[in-house]
Amino acid sequence: MDEKYTLGIYSYHGKINTIQFSKLPEQLKMNNISANGVLLKLLMGKIRICDRNDDMLFNQKVNYTVLPYERETSHSYRQFNKVLGIDVNDDESRELCDKFFLRDRRNKYVYEHMLNEITQYFVVKDISPCEGFVHLYRTLEFMSYSFPLIYASKSKDYRGSYESMKKFFKGGEGMGELKFLGYFLKELFADEQMMYDFEFEILFDIEEVDILREDFHKSIKMDLYTFENNTLNVKFSNIKDIFVEMRNKYFHMLIGQGNNNFLDMDYNKNDLFRCLNPVFLNWISCIYIKIIQHGLSLYD
Repeated sequence: MDEKYTLGIYSYHGKINTIQFSKLPEQLKMNNISANGVLLKLLMGKIRICDRNDDMLFNQKVNYTVLPYERETSHSYRQFNKVLGIDVNDDESRELCDKFFLRDRRNKYVYEHMLNEITQYFVVKDISPCEGFVHLYRTLEFMSYSFPLIYASKSKDYRGSYESMKKFFKGGEGMGELKFLGYFLKELFADEQMMYDFEFEILFDIEEVDILREDFHKSIKMDLYTFENNTLNVKFSNIKDIFVEMRNKYFHMLIGQGNNNFLDMDYNKNDLFRCLNPVFLNWISCIYIKIIQHGLSLYD
């Protein structure tokens, strides 16, 4: 097992052999790794989460960095090439990758908090999907302002940074952070319309699916999705709005304002979040990967 990385009450252990993967960039090896690097490998399914005593809490086996997310069965350099958008077997590309992750340590506050929230999601996701959703939503709120700033700050010149920020502030003064994120995502995926239009298929394999579906129709704007039989279909571009709606309509009752919320008592709400959470994490991961790829592209 690789050397470990420790953050707060958790320790992180790599699942790939350092000798076998000797060509991996130094900043992605566990003895040199940063919170950003651990987060990347965790979302790729290459990390075991342990407690302070190194007792395992969760073995992360799913690759959330691709659409749709997929269960990892093996490890290869090809996976890192696909995620990073470079050839890690190439000496020059490896050196550029190390420069990027070394320089990006200046954003450690952002990545440490994201790593902690997503770690807590993995630890509780099977026991309490509802609590897991809270950690994912905290991640969304944390990245909603941080990611656009990180993206803009990586421009090679002042004017480039200024022009990027201008595009994100289309809503004018007083614009909330989540709306700010919405404008940013349109810019981030401007050249990848196919990915932005990708449609998630979310299966609800429960006996009370008819009741759940009706409650969903009452609570969530129907122009954001289609829900036929036991399958919910949501475009990548609508996930943010679904994400926010789920938080508002489940965690905020606001009955006095005449809002429709998730109120039906004839199904387990954990079944709802158990099916939605992996897609929310997949969406978050793909945005995170685009930020990394953008940063690496500036070193070409």
